[in-house]
Amino acid sequence: MNISAVATGGNGGGGAPITNAGGNGGSATLSSAGLGGPAVFGISTNGGTVTVSGTAIGGDGGMGYSPGNGASVSLSSNGGANDAVGGATSGALYLTQTAIGGNGGNGEAGGAGGNASSTLVGTNPFGALSYNLSTYAVGGRMGQGVYFGGPNGMANAQTTASSSVIGGSVSAFSQAMGGGASYPLFLGNGDGGSAVANSTAINSGINGGANSTAYAFGGAGAWPGSSGSGGNGGSASASATATATNGAPVNALSTAKGGDGGTSERGNGGDGGFAIAISNAVGLASGSATAAATGGNGGATDFSPNGGNGGTATAMANSSTSSAGTATATATGGNGGDNLRVRAGAGGAAAATAGATGGGIAIAKASGGNGGSSAISAGSGGAASANAETTGGGAAIAIATGGNGGLAENIAAANGGAASATASAANGGPAIANATGGIGSSSLGLASGNGGMATSIAVSTAMQGGVANATATSTGGSGGVLSPCCNGPNTVGIAGAANATSIARTINGNLAAARSSASGSSGQALATARTTFSNAVTVQAASSSQVSAAGAATAQAQVGSGIPTSTALVAGQSFSAVSAYNSGALTLALGSMGASGLGDALTYQESATFSLYGGGTPFLLDLTGSNAIGTGFDSAHFELLDNGNLLVSQSFSDLAAAQAFFSNSLLSFYLVNGFNDIRLAFSEVMSSGEGFSFDFTSAGISATPLPPAWTMLAIGLVGLLGASYRKRIKQRVNEMFGVGRSIAASLPFSP
Repeated sequence: MNISAVATGGNGGGGAPITNAGGNGGSATLSSAGLGGPAVFGISTNGGTVTVSGTAIGGDGGMGYSPGNGASVSLSSNGGANDAVGGATSGALYLTQTAIGGNGGNGEAGGAGGNASSTLVGTNPFGALSYNLSTYAVGGRMGQGVYFGGPNGMANAQTTASSSVIGGSVSAFSQAMGGGASYPLFLGNGDGGSAVANSTAINSGINGGANSTAYAFGGAGAWPGSSGSGGNGGSASASATATATNGAPVNALSTAKGGDGGTSERGNGGDGGFAIAISNAVGLASGSATAAATGGNGGATDFSPNGGNGGTATAMANSSTSSAGTATATATGGNGGDNLRVRAGAGGAAAATAGATGGGIAIAKASGGNGGSSAISAGSGGAASANAETTGGGAAIAIATGGNGGLAENIAAANGGAASATASAANGGPAIANATGGIGSSSLGLASGNGGMATSIAVSTAMQGGVANATATSTGGSGGVLSPCCNGPNTVGIAGAANATSIARTINGNLAAARSSASGSSGQALATARTTFSNAVTVQAASSSQVSAAGAATAQAQVGSGIPTSTALVAGQSFSAVSAYNSGALTLALGSMGASGLGDALTYQESATFSLYGGGTPFLLDLTGSNAIGTGFDSAHFELLDNGNLLVSQSFSDLAAAQAFFSNSLLSFYLVNGFNDIRLAFSEVMSSGEGFSFDFTSAGISATPLPPAWTMLAIGLVGLLGASYRKRIKQRVNEMFGVGRSIAASLPFSP
């Protein structure tokens, strides 16, 4: 069964071209004329599909010297006696409600476009197995004026659908479009109409699913034909929420697009409208939440001082489901408007946030808008920020890209937009963060713009078991390319700075791996990996590499039980790897750390940290060998500290001295009573063609057992060491333990 009705308001009358005013458009509505119940209603008594639609269209304003305004339209259905639409069936029910504002009349100053509002709320009172509600709202367009235009109509669409039918589905859909894109002949400047769309779908029935969709499109600003400024684009806001409390999948989708700013010949370009999209999916089964927001583009201008700025974009998606669900948020800033003469518009900023539970994946992508181009002053690129977070073991992925600066023909170039990406994954999910700064303006004149800064942070934790992997990558934007056309102090833009930080944490010796990479003019790559054993013993590896224009700097850190510690020396990379074991009071470790240079002299740093409680018990560190490339380093420094107190400090200016020290040094001391934070730190200044690393073995005892237990601990220690080191380790163990030859007789080798 299909039932539909359309109500249309009359158009306003036209007046004389000079002296008379045009009439306003007539409104329209859907009504049952006091008979009770919805104005448009369909019913099926045998469970057939029922489709009901109701539309109200406002009349247009009349033409005149003072033109008439378009009529506003408002429809509402919420289960009351004056509803516009309704229906009944036990099968599939589709209710659609549409409100369209009238257009403004043409005249000396264009008439205002009518607003449109459509609200539909339903609770599925007749128990439809498939319950589907939709609203549409379209704002009227302002009239065309000789000098000015009136405002464009706003649009508001609201849908709420709920159901409790067992095994049923519920769907809520809303779409709003603001009025816009009129063309006044001279001064103009009418702004685009705003658009708001909100959808909510709730299913409390057993095995019942829910789907929610919202679209919002801001209207475009007016385009004046002469000296007036372009109108600003209308804003757009879309929100979708889907909830299923008893087992079936849920899906929420929201899309928002800000209106473009109006273009002008002699006035300023209009700014692009902002856009906000929010999606939430909540349920006990799987599901998805997807949000996409795009800012409007700024309007261009030929002779006025300013091109329009791009609109900002914000997208947020959250999937809170018990089973794996995906949350995807995508935000794109609007591009700045071009300017043939003076200043171009800046690109709009973009921010994306995504979160997922229950093992779901979270993906956040943000792209700043590009700056406009200009003969004199280009527009800067928009900034981008992306944040992704998971709590149930799913991957967290954040990608941010700054907008590029526009082309500067002669003088003032602009910088690329900054980019920031943060990814956080709990319960063993991988975390991946990637940030890329925008490219600086290219120029045909005196200077080019600098590249945008890039910052990435990735954190992966597995504190209930499992492995943790974190990867952070940052790339500073390239400086603009200079193509000189004139004599002058020409300069080339500088690449943006880049900083990348990765952190991985586990328990009980499970693998924690962190890797960071950064490329730019300056900055650093930093990686930290840590595991915590059940008796509060913590082992951590960390490394950092300084960034320069020579190439990518990387830092790698790994810690875990039984992991390989041998790592190749790679140009521009620092590393620290620790294979740690813990059994009761004994903590043993095999490790390696070092770096290889890239470009001019840069600083690289590595460390290994052991945190444990002691009681006058020993800690042994054996430096067991080294590897080198070329001359090794320009300079290097090694330190051993306990609770910040310096125990060993050794500086090196030549490779031979370092090789001797790291191949023949057995260091030992007694742990203080209480907490001990033991740190091995190595720093090097290196250039291209140089590299150095060393290996070590350590043992720490966090309690004071009886002499037979000391024997077993010593046996465990020397069992991990090479034969060439066992004799001197045996002697040092006996000296520190102070229990005489009884231990030596028990060791698995001859004195």
